[in-house]
Amino acid sequence: MELNLTSLLGILFFLIFCGWVIVFLFKNYNLAIGFVICSPLLSTIFIPNQPGDTEGFETSYGSYMRIGLLFVAGIAGGIAFFKNKIIENNKISKEYIYLALYALMAISSMVYSIDPKITVIRSVATIFLFCILLGVDNYVTDTQRLEKAINIVVFSLLFCLLVNIVAIVLFQERVWWYKDPSRLMGLWSQPNQMGSFCMIAYPFLFWKAKNSDGIFKVIMQLSISILLILHVLSGSRTSLASGMIGISIWFFVEKKYFKNYLLIVCLMFLVIGFVFVKPSNMVRQGGIDSITSFTGRTDIWSAAATLAKEKFLIGYGYGVNGKIFEDPRFYDPDIEFWSGSVRSSMHNGYLNSIINLGLIGSILLYLSILMPFLKNLRSKYYEYKSLFTSVFIMCILVNFLESIIGSSSNIASIVMLISWSLTIKSLEFCENSNDTLYA
Repeated sequence: MELNLTSLLGILFFLIFCGWVIVFLFKNYNLAIGFVICSPLLSTIFIPNQPGDTEGFETSYGSYMRIGLLFVAGIAGGIAFFKNKIIENNKISKEYIYLALYALMAISSMVYSIDPKITVIRSVATIFLFCILLGVDNYVTDTQRLEKAINIVVFSLLFCLLVNIVAIVLFQERVWWYKDPSRLMGLWSQPNQMGSFCMIAYPFLFWKAKNSDGIFKVIMQLSISILLILHVLSGSRTSLASGMIGISIWFFVEKKYFKNYLLIVCLMFLVIGFVFVKPSNMVRQGGIDSITSFTGRTDIWSAAATLAKEKFLIGYGYGVNGKIFEDPRFYDPDIEFWSGSVRSSMHNGYLNSIINLGLIGSILLYLSILMPFLKNLRSKYYEYKSLFTSVFIMCILVNFLESIIGSSSNIASIVMLISWSLTIKSLEFCENSNDTLYA
């Protein structure tokens, strides 16, 4: 009886604490945005940098902590949405309706999923993240709030950068990938996550540098330089190329043509240097020719495309990813990419979405994501156009070789979704102003 009473008191205090956090985040939703952006660190920091099955570590410790954070932030966002959109009867953007249908399809797919447990876990996290986006939409009521939200993204990315720099100094055995010690992964789960983090941070730090002066401008420029160094050390070729294209797009939209030409020339010399120096973190199995190779991805895409055709409309269940390679036609336990694990990716976000929720889910996802991007792209120049254009183009490009769009666990995916929500609000403010938004 005493044990039961102790357990009940523990549950009661835990619920009271969660309630307090929800109320706190509801009143200070800018902090919720920052916590959510940094939340992937909770998952990855517990993954040991050693050979073996690390899936249990991620699921048992970090992921549950992160889902708990998404839960309280999502509840706060849902309350804000209910108050603002339902009680006060304010307009709901159609992009959110399409994304809501996508989230509902994700949780419904547990009925036919080849791994119902992982589908439930990942779809619930996606629903929480959707509620957080509703909270962002409710929080950004004017351009001042929009500026605050963008600044929160900037400072959250700077925090993640600082934490990783400290880890490089203090925890050398953790930050260099055990599979290839020449590649830096920081406190993320693998080097490509370090690469995607660096990539998504560029436009926000460029934006902050543009809108700062004095010592803070210098700090932003120094941070961008450090990011570039870490990005190269990660050896993440896809995100590095996409990041450089994103920076080029930034200069183009800002009409800084000389800086754009200078960047292109520097990149040409950098590529030539890679070819002659042959840095080990850029070379995969196969030698120097592998610098521009797809590292076995084409075999994965071919097999996944075959399986995707068999459940083309609704897919195999949300978040199942590489689990499809348990199919005996393709399963090979000796090849890591083909491990049959739900943590294995298709290394193509578009194919990944087809595998997960089929054609129907993919249409809902990309329709919701692309609508504000296309509006932003065809708009006249406004204060945030270069920022959001760079973010979306980078993510669209890197999604051909990694899974960014549609994920809820990668920091680049989260920042992209928050940028998506902020884009909708910024375009809404422009349309409500006296200026003509579209040329």
